[in-house]
Amino acid sequence: MLPPNTRRVLCLIPAVYFILSIILVNQIGPYYLGANLDPSYPYLFAALNFLTMHPVTYNDHPGTTVQVITAAIVFCKWVWLALTGPFQSLQRSVLTRPDDYLHTIGFMFYASFAAASYLVAAHVHKRSRSLG
Repeated sequence: MLPPNTRRVLCLIPAVYFILSIILVNQIGPYYLGANLDPSYPYLFAALNFLTMHPVTYNDHPGTTVQVITAAIVFCKWVWLALTGPFQSLQRSVLTRPDDYLHTIGFMFYASFAAASYLVAAHVHKRSRSLG
C-alpha cells in the first residue's frame, strides 16, 4: 500500500492532464468547426453503425478497438439519457446531439488515460521506491 503523500504526488500529473484536457476541449469549440472535425465524427458514426448492426466502413488507425470502446460509451450515454429524459431512439439521440456524445467519449478517454497513468506510476514506484 502506498503512503498517502506518495499517492498525492503520483496523482498530480494525471490530475493536471485530466483537468487541462477538459479545459482545452471546451476552449477549442464545437467538434464541427474546421480542425476539430478530424476524426471525431467518423468514430462516432462508426460506433453508431456498430450498435445498430450495420457494417462499419471506417477502418482507419487505430480502428476497431476504439470503435468498440466508443460504441460502449455511446450506448451507456444513450441509456442514461433515456432513463433521465424523454425517450429517443439511439440514432435520433446521437444525430440530434452529437457534440454531447463526443464530449462524453472524450471525457471517458481522458479519465481512462489519467487512471492508467496513475496506475503505471504507482507500479513503477512500488518497484523502484523512487518518485523520480
